[in-house]
Amino acid sequence: RRENLVSFRSLPEEQVSMLRQKCRENNVTMSMAIATAALLAASDIANDDLDFAYEAYRLLMGVDMRRFAPQGDWTKDTMAYASGALDFSLRLLPKSGAAFAAEGANESLRTRIGGVPFWDLARASAHAVRLWIEKGYAAESTRLFDIGVRLLRMDTIIRETANDPSTIGRAYSVTVSNAGLYGLGPKDGRYGQLRLQKIYFGISAAISGSLVSASCLTVNGDLLVTAVSAAPLVNRSHLETFSDSMIGSLTIAAMQKKPLSRKGTPLVENPLDPRGGLPWYYLLETPKGTLQCPEYEELKSYSMPAFDVDKYVGVWYELAFHDITQCNGCGCTQFNMTRHGNVIEDMFTVTCPWPWTKGVDGPWLPGYNVNGNRRMNMWTCNMTMYYKPQNPGVMLETGFGQEFDNMVLEIWSDPEITAQTGYEYTRSIQFQCLGSERWDYLHRNQLSLPGSHC
Repeated sequence: RRENLVSFRSLPEEQVSMLRQKCRENNVTMSMAIATAALLAASDIANDDLDFAYEAYRLLMGVDMRRFAPQGDWTKDTMAYASGALDFSLRLLPKSGAAFAAEGANESLRTRIGGVPFWDLARASAHAVRLWIEKGYAAESTRLFDIGVRLLRMDTIIRETANDPSTIGRAYSVTVSNAGLYGLGPKDGRYGQLRLQKIYFGISAAISGSLVSASCLTVNGDLLVTAVSAAPLVNRSHLETFSDSMIGSLTIAAMQKKPLSRKGTPLVENPLDPRGGLPWYYLLETPKGTLQCPEYEELKSYSMPAFDVDKYVGVWYELAFHDITQCNGCGCTQFNMTRHGNVIEDMFTVTCPWPWTKGVDGPWLPGYNVNGNRRMNMWTCNMTMYYKPQNPGVMLETGFGQEFDNMVLEIWSDPEITAQTGYEYTRSIQFQCLGSERWDYLHRNQLSLPGSHC
């Protein structure tokens, strides 16, 4: 048996005004900020200790359908049912709301390029809503729902999906409904000696719906939030965590300082088609607009020691990467760097299990296997880096037919690895910007994963 759980929270008028101003600055509505806070809060409770990577969180948003009628608002201020909904997904790390709160309490935890991207996520939400409107989905969804009510046994479908073990009736991570400003009655809410102070409303989630819902209304300047979920799917402690996280994120977002400029349009995640219409096998990169490469000082770690190029050369092994130039089918990557003055020659070696065609160059690395082997072929490429003494930690690199800055963002010195390898610099993080970004985690030891062939 499932029972509704309810939790109430409010955001004071002063912070609501600050949040509204931040929304204007970021060209989004209050509903998009509320949706973002709800998504971050959902990420705080919709995971366990085994979750550590980006996951898709699906949001259902209530929509006032009156504005989408062909002749405008057909209700003419009468009592009528004119609500609808749209949904979209955003990718978040587990406990993103908690991370955002930690960054708000201690700014040193926030990276210099922004930390948890609250306002980028808000713009992504706005992007999804705009697409939904532009494609005419408001009318289509209304027709679809009308057909469902008329022709299908909706009550039976709801009961069956509520008992479906794959979803337990939870088709969405979170539902958000923002009813806006309460504008009925006297402006100050006074009725003689009485004054209307608060209105909380919510929706039942006992049978089916989202994991948790947040229904919002602004009364007398305060944003009032009603969070609802169903036990035992969500317990009381988790619901209170959701409510606190949501209000906390809105509070931090309202007072958040403007991050360092990205020197271009803000990063906008495309939540509907992350490959921009390209086939499924294309690398998963989201559109960056006119986003330009960040400055080195915006990225490098505060704890990074003074960079010594002579300690950096030698052999490195790539243990992890996020790479726009290298397919996930490639691995066992090695860098062998040799310095000649301000020039560093880098022998780049990688193994790719792709089915190459004999006599045809690979898409990035030249050559083919002379023995005609089509799997686990090793490819090499000589790359050149030009060390910049005036900007230690940054090397101008040429390779793959491109020229780009190779930035060393963090360096570690581990005594036990030094004893094994003789290198003082034992681990490193590199960053290259080629219109999109590439990250490398390098290690002096070649640590193979079980089952790998490195």
